[in-house]
Amino acid sequence: MSSILVNGPVTVPADFCSHHTKWPGTGTKPTGATIGNIRLLDGSTGWMWRHIETSAGVYSWTNLDTMIAAYRTEGWTVSFAFYGTPVFYASAGDQGFNDQYNNTGGAAYPTADTNLAGAIAFVTALITRYNDAGGTWRLANPTLGKGIQTFEVWNEPNFSQNHSGYWWGTAGQLIDLTYSAYASVKAVDPSVTVMSPGFFNDVHAWPWITAKGTINTTKTGADTCDALSFHGYLGMPYGAPYCAWFSDIAWGQYGAYPFVQMASRFKPGADVYCTEYGFDTSAGTASLLSLARETADFRYTLLARVMLTLAAMGVKRFGCYAFENTLCGDWVTDTNGVIAAYNLVGSICGKTIISATAEIKGPLTLRFSDNTSLSV
Repeated sequence: MSSILVNGPVTVPADFCSHHTKWPGTGTKPTGATIGNIRLLDGSTGWMWRHIETSAGVYSWTNLDTMIAAYRTEGWTVSFAFYGTPVFYASAGDQGFNDQYNNTGGAAYPTADTNLAGAIAFVTALITRYNDAGGTWRLANPTLGKGIQTFEVWNEPNFSQNHSGYWWGTAGQLIDLTYSAYASVKAVDPSVTVMSPGFFNDVHAWPWITAKGTINTTKTGADTCDALSFHGYLGMPYGAPYCAWFSDIAWGQYGAYPFVQMASRFKPGADVYCTEYGFDTSAGTASLLSLARETADFRYTLLARVMLTLAAMGVKRFGCYAFENTLCGDWVTDTNGVIAAYNLVGSICGKTIISATAEIKGPLTLRFSDNTSLSV
């Protein structure tokens, strides 16, 4: 048995349980599960930077207005992922390639956007519309409060610069874009938590953390955000029996622990968010296909232990991916175990964890400041 409470007592945020959904554009409305947050990333058309800014300085907000109103009506906080370079801001060379969502130039550094003036104007308009008391959306939805609570700058950069992946620029260029977005958000609403790009692992995060901007030459990653964001995907360590131990998400190459430790050195008070955790069977990995053959109870236990482990480590949010697939979003029935796991973890949101222990191949046990406990 070992302790997994990394940094003393931690209070689990009310919106710890996050998800991705195509609703209300398409897909099934998430029902029956405790959800506190929705992350806007490729869940529906019409929300990306490129979808909204249809030509330089011209914005179309209709789809995003509808989505944010739907999520806030449900009481969910909203995380906006700033992604998708408009084609007219991409260089001529980048316009010859499509990003992972088949958008021309969508993962490019906006070279044609002089000094990132267009990016700054877009982010300013976005946060003003949804968060400023006089913003158009807020005035139209007076009972829903602010529209955006957290803001994540870009998705899974790996700095390969070969027109693959989600970012085709350098680490220094991403520092510039992140800092410009950060300053723009904070100028309108300092209460918004600005997250780093969602990194697939700590190896990809390090070039960004240590880089300096090419325009903002004195700025590093620590100057550009309030918190680190990471994405974890199911894959057991080499040689480990499948799902014999759920340590990979916590301690492994794609786990939370490297980011929790990195945050403590990155910036005083920096939090960590897991904005994607993958049960995505479309990827077709051996681990995921094997998991799909397990019972719902097995998957419930695995997911609940993963979520509770991250909560005990002080991670502020956990977001399953992807959408309505058979392992993490079948909201019609609970045959995949996800709803049960979310509801269990949702029952501790707002509680303060004072101790947390886990056994290999055995239960995880949390104890709380109100003298209650939970074991899975």
